[in-house]
Amino acid sequence: MPEASDPLPWSLAPGAVLHQRYLVQQVIADVGLAPVYVCLDQRSHQQCTVTEQLDYFLTEADRQAVLPQFEEAARQRMALRHPAIPVVLEYFFANGRPFQVEEWVAGQTLDAVLQQDGQPYGLPEARVRSWAVQLCDALAFLHSRQPPILFRVMKPTNLLLTPSEHLKLLHLAVVLFPKEPVRVVMRMGYAPPEQLRGNPEPRSDLYALGATLHRLLTQHDASTNRPSVFDFPTIRSFRPEVTPEFDGIIGQALQRDPQTRWVSAQAMGQAVQHLPPLQTARA
Repeated sequence: MPEASDPLPWSLAPGAVLHQRYLVQQVIADVGLAPVYVCLDQRSHQQCTVTEQLDYFLTEADRQAVLPQFEEAARQRMALRHPAIPVVLEYFFANGRPFQVEEWVAGQTLDAVLQQDGQPYGLPEARVRSWAVQLCDALAFLHSRQPPILFRVMKPTNLLLTPSEHLKLLHLAVVLFPKEPVRVVMRMGYAPPEQLRGNPEPRSDLYALGATLHRLLTQHDASTNRPSVFDFPTIRSFRPEVTPEFDGIIGQALQRDPQTRWVSAQAMGQAVQHLPPLQTARA
């Protein structure tokens, strides 16, 4: 249960020390669900990331009532083992707020890769196909847990590419929600309608994956979609050289109605794997 500690601000600045151990060096993200800090573990002298788990409860009584549930969820998160999921090393409480410590992974976000290698029209289809398979496998693993674990924040800035071309899901957090639906803040263009209404489900992650793949292939900013943010132009309208089959797979993930998207991440991943091989000119 929570331990006594000095009062902490909502978001921490460099130089703050958490849990008498983790020295905050840099704030690297505020993903809507939780601020994330690069820290130095002063015991092991290794870098790590620490996620501040925000919650949406209006009263302290409601918050305290679900803390045991958070602890159970945190233990489950520590037990997750998948190549695309950074290992959680520890969780703790400070000023009544939960924190999660993860291993540090070297690499670049896909957003940085896109800006570096994807000018002016996007990244090669062969490379994006490979990433799509990895991401579908990671989502299938998360969604197969009981209860299913949702990523919720799939977008290029939350995906890390290691030097060996493997992807890691960044900022996979345990989020505490009240009983009533709550709107989750997420960058417009990646969240499907049901998630913006506060009712995410596993196929919501598939929509966000489709929006991510669309961005990587086209450089198109989905927030400019018309007539609404949910109306994505086809990938081939930007890049005719992209295969119709891959464009179609992504288009199905981007359907407004969850019932008309891929039935599962596994099904979407298998569809990508079974695509005809790319010709050299297209790869």
